Amino acid sequence: MGCEGQGNWEGCKGQKVGYERQGKEGEGCKGQGKGEGCEGQGKREGCEGQGKGVGCEGQGKEEGCEGDGRSRTLTPLEKLNHDVTHDERTIKEVTLGRRIGFYRLRGQIGSGNFSQVKLGIHVLTKEKVAIKILDKSKLDQKTERLLSREIASMERLHHPHIIRLYEVIETLTRLHLVLEYAAGGELFTSVSTEGPLPEDLARKLFAQIVSAVQHMVSTGCGGTELRVR
Repeated sequence: MGCEGQGNWEGCKGQKVGYERQGKEGEGCKGQGKGEGCEGQGKREGCEGQGKGVGCEGQGKEEGCEGDGRSRTLTPLEKLNHDVTHDERTIKEVTLGRRIGFYRLRGQIGSGNFSQVKLGIHVLTKEKVAIKILDKSKLDQKTERLLSREIASMERLHHPHIIRLYEVIETLTRLHLVLEYAAGGELFTSVSTEGPLPEDLARKLFAQIVSAVQHMVSTGCGGTELRVR
C-alpha cells in the first residue's frame, strides 16, 4: 500500500478504489463508470449526465422530467398521444370505429359510391370536420388513381372558397380524408328544395365560385366542367 501507480492496492494513485478517474468498480469518484453518486457516470441513479437514471438531468429515457429532476405536467397534446396507446377508453373507441386519430366520429352526413362521410370532432380543439371514409377493398386500380390525383390536387389548393384537406389517415382496411366541414350543406340541395336563389345571394355565390375556379386554374388543377352538385 501507499505506492503511486500500482494496480490493485488501496490508497494509491491509479488504483481501483477511492481515486479520481478510476475504471469500473470504485465508489465516490469523479468520472467512474458504474459507481454511485458520481458526476458523469453511466448507469446509476441520481447523477448528472447519466444515461438511464430516474429524475436526472440529461438522462436518456425517463419521461416527464426537467433538468433538475422535477416531474412536470404533460401538455394536452402529449397526454393525447399517450392515451392513444395506454388509455383503455381511448383504445376501445378506436377499436369500435368511434375514433380515428385525434377525432371522435359522430353521425353520417353524406355518402357516395365508394365512401361515406361522417362528422368528426377534434378532441383538443373541438373543431368540427368532415371525414370521408373509403373502404380500400372496394377500390379498383382506376379509382385508386383518381383518388390519388384528388388528394394531390387538394393538398395544393389553399383558398377560402375551396374545401380544405387537413390530413389523410390510413389504416389496414380504410382511408380517412379529414376535410373542412361546410355546415351550410350542398348548394344543389338548397336549389332543389327551396327553388331559385335570390339575385343578391346568387351574385355573391357566383363571385365566390369564379374566384375559386381562378385559383384552381392558376395552380394547374382546373376542371373541365362545373356542376351545382
